[in-house]
Amino acid sequence: MIGSPYRTKLGSLNGIVFQTHEDVDFCVVMMHGFGANSDDLASLAKNIANTVSEFRIRFVFPEAPLQLQPGSYAWWSLDIQQLMMKMMQDGPDHLFKGQSDKIMKDSQRRIEELITSEMRKFDLQATQVILSGFSQGSWLATQVALSSKVTYGGLVVLSGGLYVPESWPLKAQEKGRNLRVLQTHGTMDSILPFRQGMLLENMFKAAGSQHKFISFNGDHTIPREAIGEIGSLLKRIKDTA
Repeated sequence: MIGSPYRTKLGSLNGIVFQTHEDVDFCVVMMHGFGANSDDLASLAKNIANTVSEFRIRFVFPEAPLQLQPGSYAWWSLDIQQLMMKMMQDGPDHLFKGQSDKIMKDSQRRIEELITSEMRKFDLQATQVILSGFSQGSWLATQVALSSKVTYGGLVVLSGGLYVPESWPLKAQEKGRNLRVLQTHGTMDSILPFRQGMLLENMFKAAGSQHKFISFNGDHTIPREAIGEIGSLLKRIKDTA
């Protein structure tokens, strides 16, 4: 179904796909946040595609495996109340201190399998794959991007944070300048403090990543300018291919 979003099976996950053409220049995998579903980000596809109409893009919106309630899913369980208390007691800098990446291993495996399947199906190189996510989905996207033996075309972090502070910085250093990152975060974010976004920004800068950080006057959401910036990221990747 070219030009219209449709629900489908994506490996071991359900999800939504929007594809602009039969052939594919880029596969953009976008992971929703905690408590949302694949519909949450799917509306972005047409808007992004319109900014780069010269490209043939396949947008993939997987749905997280853990159902919290009807229509509400998570990539792994989170104790929101405990996190809020930790932030009040220890401050935003230490919000995720001691956090292991083991908690996301199941979802990480599922996304890695999905990416492998997409690359085989459309004969894509890793540089043609862009990983993106919002909130919890951005933590998963970051984990997959940093853990992979290959370097993907780009990483888009929407309202993310330094979720695994003990291991991510070293992994980012190993990727170095090869990793392209677009990051956005609201200065008034009431769910994930802006400071967490800054810590992640500092990590990527210290690693020498090709990093762009967009702060905006807003809460825990995706800014309008992110649409055009994702398109610009695709253009930069194409120009250096």
